[in-house]
Amino acid sequence: MLALAISGVVAIYSATSTRSDPYATDFWHKQANWVAVGVFAFMLTSLVHYRWIRWGALPMYLAGIVFLIMTKFIGVKVYGARSWLHLGPINFQPAQLAVVAGIMVLALFLTQFREMHPALRLLLSAGIPTSTNRVPPGRSTNH
Repeated sequence: MLALAISGVVAIYSATSTRSDPYATDFWHKQANWVAVGVFAFMLTSLVHYRWIRWGALPMYLAGIVFLIMTKFIGVKVYGARSWLHLGPINFQPAQLAVVAGIMVLALFLTQFREMHPALRLLLSAGIPTSTNRVPPGRSTNH
């Protein structure tokens, strides 16, 4: 993972180092900073005991669903897609939270509710966020 992140920084550097635009030459610095933040976040989250993750999976899932619904009503359009929430100083895409929360809840359901019908488990863990993120008819995600 780290090698892939570093190769991304090198690729950005090689693509922007010869440009005369000072804004473009700073891209690799920004990318390197975010790689460092990501490595730090990875190290920090690896110290969290799995029971805390199990405890927080369902509240995070419910928050993700609430944020996805909020995006439909108060979301901000960016490049033609209403997928961002601006809540005070925080700007984020709720779909990213829903993806992580969905993975966590799916793992929780698969381990906790073995007797539940598989289709019901799938519907509860993946069906609701998927239904809030569907692409309207006639709109493609590839532009």
